[in-house]
Amino acid sequence: SYLVELNLEGGRNWIFFALFTTFASDIAAFFVGRALGRHRLAPRISPSKTWEGAIGGIFGAIAVSLFFTIPTPLGLPLGYGQAVLLGLLVSVF
Repeated sequence: SYLVELNLEGGRNWIFFALFTTFASDIAAFFVGRALGRHRLAPRISPSKTWEGAIGGIFGAIAVSLFFTIPTPLGLPLGYGQAVLLGLLVSVF
């Protein structure tokens, strides 16, 4: 077996970014969908998904991605616009 060691600056933080924004999107979509969900997103495919939950998931991912712009040990070299765009991309895809 081979070990390829990559030295990406802040690599661990990028992994945390991907995981935390994905978790935040899922959790926010669930709770917002349960609390406010009225309009079904795709009833034949997944009957319990709602538009409100999807929008809540997007905002949850964006909120967590903005957290990563704060200069902390988990901070990433992102501007606010980049963080919003990445949060949107993570939540949609």
